[in-house]
Amino acid sequence: MVIFTDPKTNHQVMAIYTHDTTSTVWAGLGYERHEIAENPDINRLGRDCYVVIAADGTIADVIGRKNSVQPA
Repeated sequence: MVIFTDPKTNHQVMAIYTHDTTSTVWAGLGYERHEIAENPDINRLGRDCYVVIAADGTIADVIGRKNSVQPA
């Protein structure tokens, strides 16, 4: 799975793809791309979570938090 997180908000999840994407839109907006193993917590919480990234770049934890950016 591929997620894009906002480094300015402690890696709030902004977009989730269940498969690889060649889109550069999110990266162009300043978000960071992370290719990770399927994660049930991210699947359950969707964009309403942030991730703690370990020193090796893996996801160390997923913490629920409402995403302040909601679709119009």
